[in-house]
Amino acid sequence: MKTPTAVLRIIGTQEEEIRQIRNSYHNGKTDPKTYKREEAKAMDRLKWMREVYRYIETKPKEAYLRQQLEDLNRVRDALKIGFNDWKVGRHSGASDQSQRATYRKETGLDNIERQIKTVRFVLGE
Repeated sequence: MKTPTAVLRIIGTQEEEIRQIRNSYHNGKTDPKTYKREEAKAMDRLKWMREVYRYIETKPKEAYLRQQLEDLNRVRDALKIGFNDWKVGRHSGASDQSQRATYRKETGLDNIERQIKTVRFVLGE
């Protein structure tokens, strides 16, 4: 399992990476489009790491985390299977990709997958 100290080290590394991205842009080494993409990605990772840190501070038990992971995987699998039933009767003019995006948004599948990612990270998997 990850420790708060280990996560704080990762947060420090992320903050340094963001500083380097910004310095590179301000020194003219990076074009604006690349800068925005790289900065947004690094900021998202930093935000996620801070969430992980707050979660680890609550000192969850490993058995609890494993049960959560099992439950989240079960929900995710059920939602993925349910897509075909969901799209029956929907407007068929939309592409399959846009229908999947709508389904993921309506069911909260992206949030569930983010929770799975977080629990796996905390467990060190």
